[in-house]
Amino acid sequence: MGHLGHLKAEYRDLVRRLDANQVGFPEPENPRARAAWQEILEILYTPDEAALAAKLPIMPASLEAVAQRVGIAPDVLQPRLDAMADKGIVMDLVHPDSGAVRYLLSPPVIGFFEFSMMRAHDLVPKKRMAAALDAYCSGDDGFVQD
Repeated sequence: MGHLGHLKAEYRDLVRRLDANQVGFPEPENPRARAAWQEILEILYTPDEAALAAKLPIMPASLEAVAQRVGIAPDVLQPRLDAMADKGIVMDLVHPDSGAVRYLLSPPVIGFFEFSMMRAHDLVPKKRMAAALDAYCSGDDGFVQD
C-alpha cells in the first residue's frame, strides 16, 4: 500500500480498517486499477462517512456500543448509521424476534460491492460504480489474491 499517501487521511484510515476484515480492500499496483480503487472509496464514502466508518467495529454491536466506541451520542449517530446502511456501506442487522439492531462496517465482499448496487437505489451512481468495480477487479490481481 505504498500509495496511501495520495488519499485523504479519512480514506487511509478506512482502508486500514477494511483490511482488518477477512477479505480486505487492497490497494492495487496497476495505475488504472488504483484509480478505480480510489474512485470506489470516493463514490461510496464522503470524507465524514469514511472517518466514521474507520472506527466501526468488525463484529456487530448495538447502537450504544458503537456510540461509545466512536464518541458520538446515540441520537446523533443513529441517523448517520442508518443513512450509511441505505448506501450499503454499513450493515444494520435486525434480530427477527426482538427487533434489536446491531451495526457493523460492511466488508468489501460480501458487503459494499453487492449492497451498493442492490440496496442503495439512487444513492450510488450505478454505472460509474460498475465501471470502477470492473476496473478495480480486472485491472490487478491484488484483490483476487486477498
